[in-house]
Amino acid sequence: MQTVENNTMNTPTATVKIARDKSGKFVRADKAPKAKKEGLKLTCTVTGKSRPTNQKYLEGKASRLGVSVETLVSSYVSKEGLEQIMADETYPGRDNLLRLNGKLRSKKQTTDLAKAA
Repeated sequence: MQTVENNTMNTPTATVKIARDKSGKFVRADKAPKAKKEGLKLTCTVTGKSRPTNQKYLEGKASRLGVSVETLVSSYVSKEGLEQIMADETYPGRDNLLRLNGKLRSKKQTTDLAKAA
């Protein structure tokens, strides 16, 4: 049996750092689970499901759609939610949600595309 001093364990081949896990057992520090970074999350307004995102993605998409990041975050709809909205033509705010999520073009975008063609 090896002795443990100052959170290291000396073996014939290497010095291994150890730590205690949540249950109080000793585990190798390099095997201990790392804390996850808490990042930005988008939450679907239809299904309530969340997914991770980052500020750069949000800013780029908001710029491309011509809206603020706050508007984009507050009107995010997942793929599953979009399918539900597209199937229900009476969903309140349907056209706006589809436009903000890239599934429905505004009249201006449609006109601009027609002129370019």
